[in-house]
Amino acid sequence: MRKILILFILLSLLEFAYAQTETEKYSCIEVKTDLENDKIRYSINRENTSEFTLKNCIPENLKIYVKNRTITYAKSRRLIEDGRIEKNDLFAIECYQPLSEDGNLADYEGINLNFYKGKISGLITPEYPLYPTLKQTSEKLNIAVPHRTFIIFNGFGGSSHEFFCYVDGKKLEKPTKDNCQYSFDEVLDIHAKNKNTVAISDLAEKYFKRQDYEKAEKAYKKLMEISKNSDYSGLLSIYIATGQYKSAEELLLKRLKDSPFDTLLYISLAKVYLYQKDYAKAKSTIQKALKLKFEAGEYEAHAILGEVYIKERKYQDAIDSFEKASKFFKKECEDKNLMMSHFFNRQETKPIDCSVQTIPYQLKIIYSLTELEDFKRAEKLVIEMLTKTPNDPHIYGHLAYVYAGEGQFDKALEMADKATSLLKRKGIGANIVMGEVYPMIVYVSKNTPAERAGLKKGDKIINLGDNDIRFLRENGDILRTVVDYINKNEKIKFKVYSENSIELKDLELIPEEFLEKKASEVLAFKALILRIKGETSEFEKQSLKAYELNPEDKLTLTVMGLLKTDKGRYKEAVEILEKLTKYSNDSLILLIKPLIHARAGELDKAKEYYREIPEELLKTRNALYKRLLNEIREVLK
Repeated sequence: MRKILILFILLSLLEFAYAQTETEKYSCIEVKTDLENDKIRYSINRENTSEFTLKNCIPENLKIYVKNRTITYAKSRRLIEDGRIEKNDLFAIECYQPLSEDGNLADYEGINLNFYKGKISGLITPEYPLYPTLKQTSEKLNIAVPHRTFIIFNGFGGSSHEFFCYVDGKKLEKPTKDNCQYSFDEVLDIHAKNKNTVAISDLAEKYFKRQDYEKAEKAYKKLMEISKNSDYSGLLSIYIATGQYKSAEELLLKRLKDSPFDTLLYISLAKVYLYQKDYAKAKSTIQKALKLKFEAGEYEAHAILGEVYIKERKYQDAIDSFEKASKFFKKECEDKNLMMSHFFNRQETKPIDCSVQTIPYQLKIIYSLTELEDFKRAEKLVIEMLTKTPNDPHIYGHLAYVYAGEGQFDKALEMADKATSLLKRKGIGANIVMGEVYPMIVYVSKNTPAERAGLKKGDKIINLGDNDIRFLRENGDILRTVVDYINKNEKIKFKVYSENSIELKDLELIPEEFLEKKASEVLAFKALILRIKGETSEFEKQSLKAYELNPEDKLTLTVMGLLKTDKGRYKEAVEILEKLTKYSNDSLILLIKPLIHARAGELDKAKEYYREIPEELLKTRNALYKRLLNEIREVLK
């Protein structure tokens, strides 16, 4: 029994010792990708090879065989992720102090220049940032995706040799876990210990762009923990992006205790209350801000107050606030233009058109004037705006709203059609942004070439046509290159990589004309006018078209509720009403609630909602609203 116990202990110690000594032996071949005559040539240089053994993440017996020479490195260190994709984040280990194995110092400068540093990547998995490119290169060369890469950098920062490395298959299988890369928590702790706020900030920004909000939040919190003057805006952005409004509120209230005269904090807090639909708190918070002295951003405070007044149906107060917002914004904009003209050549920097930048505030004024039934003043303001920006679809949309209020329904339809025509685009129907390495799809519109081809949110574009996206960096802005490629070609060819996949997909798309998502609001308004005119089939057609574009749009949901009611599908209509509760003070919502319930036979509920209609709306001169009111009264008789 004693012998068995001793044997068991010895085996346990051996197992422990083995676990503490993790060894991976690699053999590597050089892979080359060269651009020749605008074509990429993939090749393997079998004369150049390398080998190394990773023992507890320390390279041992590292040798590089290049041009009948053997090079090694005297020192190495593990790298720590720091948010720089082109520097540390692609690699796990850095080797430095190159030397010839024979110890010959005659060509020391040449060796140091050409083999300045060597970097060994982490394990290559589908999550590795460059996995799509490595996958494509491997397919072109008919070899396996490497287990790691080993890149030799010259003294100028460029790569002189790229090796694909594989675990020696005779002795070990490919590792399933990379123990040579620090966990994210370890990375943050190391940077915090070194007081490296730049690295933590870069990591936070990197993961925020990736929409990995959990890691981004950790990084921002760590940054605020170690930095006395850290910026709270990053963490605030996380909370807002993820709907953590209570956490955002607590963060801002805590900051306000330390900085009670910071107007930007009050503005941010008021915005959070707007997101929460707590208009009373938004109003009191922004009024506190307006009592303080502003250095910048006063226009934003007035704009927030204007939004609150619209929710309260205090339209004259809203107009006053948006006029102030427009005035203060224009002043700040002009001051910036003046400053830029002092520091930069006028020919190099085109000044911002400050009047055009105030259009969002002007549109709010037009909406408020229409609600006040001051149609002439609203129309005059629209005409003035069109002289400056004659191709803005939103302005035509608001003009349609004004004409409908006056009862000029044919003119309203004409303006709605004009707005719709300006919201047509020729393209593939996908929104593309620049990711860490590759252009990335962030939104795909319905019934477009992109959707039909199978493009999905999160897909990364690896190739344009036959060209690897990496080689387009020399052209400057990669995203601009992608847009130009789409605009200039009748047939689009992409190679894309999808999340949660290990394969690359070849897609062909033919650009076509389609409506932007935001056209749904104009189509829905057009549908509403068509219903009033009694054009039932066109009302249904435009309603469904609007809903297909954007099923979350407020006005689109409104007309869909009416369509379901007209079709006798009352339960569905009432379900749509529930989605509109957050817009409870909107005139159209106030009117369709009693109408739908009345048509559904729920007369008591309809009368209850009818009593909630404000007195001024019951006496409206707005032709559009009057038609709906007459319909309600007719059903409630």
